[in-house]
Amino acid sequence: MFIKRHIFACFDDILDTHFEASDAPDKVEGFHLDWMFTKHDLGIDISYGREFSLCERAGSKVDNDTKNFSDILKVLKTLRDMHRSLVKAIAIESGGALSKQVLNACSKLIMPGFASSWFYFRAVLIIYVGGGFYASFELGKFDIPTSYDEIWKLTKIARIMLQIKKLLRFTVSRFKRIMERAEKEKFIPGKVTIIEANPAHQKSRKNQSLKNFTETCQTKTKS
Repeated sequence: MFIKRHIFACFDDILDTHFEASDAPDKVEGFHLDWMFTKHDLGIDISYGREFSLCERAGSKVDNDTKNFSDILKVLKTLRDMHRSLVKAIAIESGGALSKQVLNACSKLIMPGFASSWFYFRAVLIIYVGGGFYASFELGKFDIPTSYDEIWKLTKIARIMLQIKKLLRFTVSRFKRIMERAEKEKFIPGKVTIIEANPAHQKSRKNQSLKNFTETCQTKTKS
C-alpha cells in the first residue's frame, strides 16, 4: 500500500484518491478493489465523488494468462460502468436527453485504469466508439523495482504514469466542459433520450451492450 500510494501521488493535483476495502480475504486468490480515483467537487451527492479511474488488485499469479485476461476484463467492465455513470450525469444535467454534439463529445471521455498483482501492474484504457461498443487498449506494463539493479525501471514507471495523468487531466477537463454545455442545452429540441423510462427496455439494452463490450474487449486485448 505504501509503495502504491507514492506511485499514484502524481494524480493528487487532479483527482482525489481513495483506498478501499477488499471484497475477499488477503490470502484468497481472487479479485479485490484496491484504489479509486474520483473528483469530489464534481459529485457532491456521491460518497466518494465522481469516479474517473481505479486500480484493482487481482490474483498473485502473474504468469497465469487466462487469469490475467479475466482480471483485466473485470477492470475494463468497471471502467465501462464509470464511463456510463459520467454520461448519465451529463444527461441528468441536460434533462434526461443529449444533443448529438454532446453525445459525440462523450466519446472523448477516455477512461484509464490499472490491474495489479503484487509488484506487477498493467495499465489499460477504454474508449466509447458508439453503438454500445467500447474499444480497449493496453497502455503498458511495469514492475515495481525491488532491488538496486532494477532501479532503471523507475523511468518506465514515470513515463507510463505521466501519460495516464495527462489522459485523466484531459478527461476531467472535458467532462466539466460537457456538463456546462449540457446545462445550457437543457431546453433545446431534437435531443437523443439517454435515460429510459421503461426498465425492461433498459435491461434489454444493457444485456446487449454488455455482450458487445465483452466481444470487443476480447478482440482488442488478444490482438
